[in-house]
Amino acid sequence: MFDQVWARDVTGSYERTVARLSGFRRRLLSGRVYPALIPGGVKDVVDGVVYLDVQEADVMELDRLEGELYRREAVRCEIPGPASLPAETFLLREIHLHLSIDRDWDQDLFARTGLPLF
Repeated sequence: MFDQVWARDVTGSYERTVARLSGFRRRLLSGRVYPALIPGGVKDVVDGVVYLDVQEADVMELDRLEGELYRREAVRCEIPGPASLPAETFLLREIHLHLSIDRDWDQDLFARTGLPLF
């Protein structure tokens, strides 16, 4: 998640670490600038950030913001070390998989063109 979006949507201040999630893909969504995380194959990975010890009030707000398109799911991600830790992420609900375009979401393109609209 981009710092600007995170800071806008949560009230707490949290430590974070880079992380890698295996077995998932970050895809474009039809008609939207933001991505969807969907199950992938054994070789698929998504690099991102994990926020640590997020307060329940902020988790509930994130649930509300993600809405019905997504469901929160427990995952295990790899962090530098090498180590891993449990985390939660938002996956595109199966009923909405038809919105997923078979093309990876471009983080740099979003930063240039989508973030100002978001």
